[in-house]
Amino acid sequence: MKFLVGLNYFAIGVPIILGLLSIKSGDFAQEALVSTMLTGALQVLIALILFARNPNDKRLYGYFAITITFFILWLGFDINEDWLFAVPPALAAFLTYIVISTYLHEKKKSI
Repeated sequence: MKFLVGLNYFAIGVPIILGLLSIKSGDFAQEALVSTMLTGALQVLIALILFARNPNDKRLYGYFAITITFFILWLGFDINEDWLFAVPPALAAFLTYIVISTYLHEKKKSI
């Protein structure tokens, strides 16, 4: 579980750091965008691992439902995309909450 927490922090931290670096020089903007896509892929992988460990966690069902809905709306419909780009950061925050709370719950149970 500790590995998943670290992987999640890495997945979130890399695009943030590259984005901040690109503010100063602009050299890392494309890398920040690509790493943001990799963050989404890593977070879905983390969610799948958590789901395999605890298939009864309703928060993960919510995460998957929102993720699938996001892709259906983004790829399948011609809708106003201005608000749609707020969904991935919200999903990242939601999964981070799930990962950390699961880790703390497991750590508390083991004490």
